[in-house]
Formats: sequence, C-alpha cells, structure tokens
Amino acid sequence: MKCGATVFLLPDHELPLINLSAMVRTGSMFEPADKTGLAGLAGSLLRGGGTLTRSREEMDELLEFIGASVETGMDVESAAASLSCLKKDFSKTLGIFSDVLQNPAFSVKKLEIEKAKVIEAIRRRNDEPFDIARRQYRLAIYGPSHPLSRTPEIPEIRSISRADLAEFHKKYYKPGNMMIAVSGDFESAEMIRSLDSAFSGWTGGSVEFPKVEGVNPQMQARAGARQVICAEKDLNQSSLILGHLGIKRHNPDRFALEIMNEILGGNSFTSRLYKEIRTRLGLAYWVGSNFSEPWDLGTLAAGCQTKSQTLGKTARTVLAEMKRITQEEVTEAELKFAKDSTINSFVFRFATPHAIVSQKMSLEYFGFPADYLETYTGKIRRVSAGDVLAAAKKYLHPDKMVLVAVGNKKDFDVPLEEFGQVKTADLTIAE
Repeated sequence: MKCGATVFLLPDHELPLINLSAMVRTGSMFEPADKTGLAGLAGSLLRGGGTLTRSREEMDELLEFIGASVETGMDVESAAASLSCLKKDFSKTLGIFSDVLQNPAFSVKKLEIEKAKVIEAIRRRNDEPFDIARRQYRLAIYGPSHPLSRTPEIPEIRSISRADLAEFHKKYYKPGNMMIAVSGDFESAEMIRSLDSAFSGWTGGSVEFPKVEGVNPQMQARAGARQVICAEKDLNQSSLILGHLGIKRHNPDRFALEIMNEILGGNSFTSRLYKEIRTRLGLAYWVGSNFSEPWDLGTLAAGCQTKSQTLGKTARTVLAEMKRITQEEVTEAELKFAKDSTINSFVFRFATPHAIVSQKMSLEYFGFPADYLETYTGKIRRVSAGDVLAAAKKYLHPDKMVLVAVGNKKDFDVPLEEFGQVKTADLTIAE
C-alpha cells in the first residue's frame, strides 16, 4: 500500500462477502509498568470510544443497519482490528474502519465507563479459583514486572487518562507498523485502490519501541529448585498447576515438544494424564498440559481441578507421568495418534479463505519462515519416538516444577511441604 502497510489478499468469489483483519505491532508488552492495563483500554476504546467525527452509537447504528461489524482489540504482542460486511457495503464499512484506526476520539465518558468495568473485574478476580492459579503461576515463573505476568491493579487503572490513550495510539498506530489481510469477493487491483484511498491521508512508519526486559537471571536461577505456592480459599474443589520455563518462539525442537505435549496431556481424551488421572483414578473431571512459545521464554505446564482431599495424590500422579515421559520412548501407537491428531487439527484451522490469509499475515508478523505452513505437516510427520524422548529429557524437569495449589490447605491429603518450600500467595486487592 502507498501508506506503507503490508497487505495480504485472497480473493474468493463464492459468496458476496469481504473480511478484513489487521495487526498493529504493539501490545501490552510495551505499556509502561506503572500503567498496566493501558494497552487493553486503548484496544477496546479505539472502537468503543468513537472517532473524531462519529460517536460509538452512530457507528453501532450504521453497522447494525447494514449487517456489518468493525472490532478492535489488544493482546500482549499485537493489536487487532477487523471488519466483516457484504461486498455492496464494503466502502461504507471500510470508511468506518479506517476512521477508527486513524482518528479515535477516546471519549472521556466511555473511558470512565470502561475503567469502571475493569476495576469491577479486578475486584472479582479472586472469584474463580483456576484464574487465581494461573495468575500465581505466572508470577512465580516470571516475577511481577515481566509483561507475561503483570496484572492490572485498581490504582493503576484509575490513573490512566485520555491523554495516555492518545499518546499510546500516536506512538504505535502508524500505517508502516501495520499488516492487513483481506479475503472475499473482490479483485485484487480494485481492493488495493480502495485501501489506498481509505488510508490516503495517514502517514508514519518507523516506531521506536521501548526495551522489553526478558526473564531476569534471578528468576531463571530460582527455576533450579521446586517452588510451591499455596493460595488459601475455602473450597471443596482445589486447582492445581505444575510447570516451569520452556522455550522461545522458533525453537527447532518445538515440533517434537508439540507431539510430546499431545501425548502427555494436550489431547483431551487420549493423553496419558487424562487416562491416568481422570479415567483410571477418577481424580479430576478434566486435566491437561500445554506449552507456550512467546517472544521470551514460554512455559511447559500441566493443570487440573480435583477434590482437596486428593490434591496431593493428583500432584504426585502428574509428576510421575512427566517423569515417565522423560525416561522411556512413547509407543508407536501413541506417536501415530498424536501426529495424526496434530495434523488434522492444523488442517481444520484453515477451513475458510480468511483463516488462510490471516494466518499468512500472522506468521509473517511473528517472523516465521515463508514456507512454514507448507512444511509444517512434514516436520510433524518426521518426529520420531526418539525425538520426543530427547525433547522431554532436554526441556521437561519434574523436579524443578513450580507447583501452585488453590484451595483449603487443611483438607489436602498431603502436606504441600512434601513438594518443596511453601509460600502463601497474597490475594490482596489494592484499592
């Protein structure tokens, strides 16, 4: 595009529809630590706070009348914006979309309403036990200042002003800092002309990004020994997470780790954790594992909810299954099922043209090789039982897990001290 944005196009004339997604290189990882929550407010109020020429209500009324949508949002590593409409209404919808990106009003009235919603959510954040477990787990893994663990607090949210939102927008929302993916009933040359026209007055490309601290050496050193966090809640059902630091994005071992995770606990019904903990022992209704691959070190983790009286037994079983997968090769049947399941789910992620083109955009945004989609299934198929064992030995360390338990400690069947030195979580909410 003339304005500097990168565009991905995939014409599809089957239906008279057009879908557009955009990614802006920003995210909560770049917000000031003392303004945690700023990026999320900016993402929601970009659309929800109206523009300099249209109120939110006016946009809602027009979009509802033509059956179209324009949405915005924010994640840790990116900001999102999207539109969906009939082909005949594309010009009107694109006009609103471009106005939202370029000229947000960040209405003070809407900001105060949104801040009140966030504050109420903060006040209720200890209502859901597993949310407590996730939050305490991230704090134990990354420390309180890391972007992957920072949590908005009420005083910080109250301090955020319209000027903060406007400054955040001015710094990051530039056409040269944006990618757009479009699918639907259009001709490519015509679509480029429409986009160029809609964003013709928008300028700006380079962004000076603030330095983002990675996992600090102290936190990595602490990962060398078992940590136990207990969050006291008077509940019959307890929440449990066990995990530790893992890999960064683009690690070549990620394919073997994906298969290892699928066999260990990634598959809802056939994994080892599910078969042992839910089916054979009846300790939990659900149990699973996952691994993350952010820009910094991710985590390898397993989690479940179980009765307080069986929390210790469940933790022992999770750790035993983790240890077993690091000591012996998985079976050929497990390996085949995990690879087939992973490939099938991968294929179904691209069931629509827009899923394909938006995934292409996302992969380039996050720096994946140009042939990643085309080579993914082949790399999964080439994973061997030996590869899975090698990856498990290298990256999975049950003796160095962070264990987070949320529940009534006096009812636990095993003293948490069995798993390591226990630290009581502070669930206080600052006003």
